[in-house]
Order: sequence, then C-alpha cells, then structure tokens
Amino acid sequence: MADQDDGRRSPLELAPEGGDVLAAIRAFRRKVVAGASAHWSGAGRAALADLLTRFVRDVAAVTGPPHGPGS
Repeated sequence: MADQDDGRRSPLELAPEGGDVLAAIRAFRRKVVAGASAHWSGAGRAALADLLTRFVRDVAAVTGPPHGPGS
C-alpha cells in the first residue's frame, strides 16, 4: 500500500468539467441498468442490488480501501 505521507505522491482533483462528465456517466449507467431490468420483478431487482453490494464489498476487501480526496 502506498504511504500517504510519501512526498512523491501527487493527489488529483477533478476539474468542474470532469465532475460533469462523471455525473453523465453515472446517469447513463443508471439508465442502462433501469432499462435492462425494467421487466424484472421487484424481488429480482432486489436480488441484483444485494449481489452487487456484496460483490463491491468483497472486491474492496481484496483490493484494499481507496485513498485520497473524493474516495
């Protein structure tokens, strides 16, 4: 893991335009998932949400926590 006190690190910050692009990407993802699962039952959507939450948590456990501003 990187030492957060190491002087060689270079924290990055999103420019306002980058924030706009990130918001557009997230909106697109939500639209795609909503469209793909529109015909699913509520139980099916809930199962997907549970499994995705579990998957993200387990990946984070393997890769370690994110560091830096905005994480």
